[in-house]
Amino acid sequence: MKLRKKAVSKNKSVSVRSNPKSTLRSSKERRQRFLIKVGIVLFVLIVLVGTGYGGFVYLKNILFVKNPRYTIIKIEVQSSGVFSADRFKEYTKIKEGDNMYSFKLKNVQKLFKHKIPNVKEIEIRRQLPDALIVKIMERTPVIRLSRRSRLCVDRDGYIFAVNGRKLNFLPYISGYEYLSLRPGGKLTGRSLSAVKLVTLGASGMIDLPITNVNISQEDYIIVFLNNGKKLNIAWKGMDDNSEESLEELETKLMRFVVLLNSPQGKALYDFSAIDDSFYGR
Repeated sequence: MKLRKKAVSKNKSVSVRSNPKSTLRSSKERRQRFLIKVGIVLFVLIVLVGTGYGGFVYLKNILFVKNPRYTIIKIEVQSSGVFSADRFKEYTKIKEGDNMYSFKLKNVQKLFKHKIPNVKEIEIRRQLPDALIVKIMERTPVIRLSRRSRLCVDRDGYIFAVNGRKLNFLPYISGYEYLSLRPGGKLTGRSLSAVKLVTLGASGMIDLPITNVNISQEDYIIVFLNNGKKLNIAWKGMDDNSEESLEELETKLMRFVVLLNSPQGKALYDFSAIDDSFYGR
């Protein structure tokens, strides 16, 4: 016996009447649930970040900062000058017995260069497990700020104090106001030109025995040599110290050396008027 399937009309439609108040309430509830979820996620993230940083600090202290394995036993200072390990420890307050991870190397290097103007570069390296290696490049003085001053300048114009009798063998600058200059500062303009002149004059190709550089004149610089001879010199861009300016200065100094060693030059003491090319711009 066959069963007949009851046909259902596809065209039969069911109408549903919506309630505006119910729809509004449902939308509000969904928004509230979403905001609650966002708040929970943010709270969890904050907790995780805070715990993670705290955990990192804790692990760092356990593994490094408070680990006796990294106690400093040796501090080795390698200097291009006379800087010693004792002076390094005095200025940095770092000593044997400290933990080598209890300080940041970059911070120590920056503070050290600020305190010691005659240090050009410093590199501090940890040699695990218990040694600190320090490499120091000191500035080399090329000229004094005045005849009786302890303040010197390196080839880049940076000012620093120097002790010792070797100051007496350095040339000096004269004819300007220098009392306001302090260690850690830097020369500019005409006084820096005097430094560049002395630096080039002391180079192997030129080798001029300069004792004093007078910068009192507006249009030229007066150079005194150890044999009493004098030269007035000027060059293009003499106050801006550009590469082109220094090249011209070097050329003039080399020509002057040739003249100085000639029969005519050996008989002269004042070269200020012998050739306009030496002091003219």
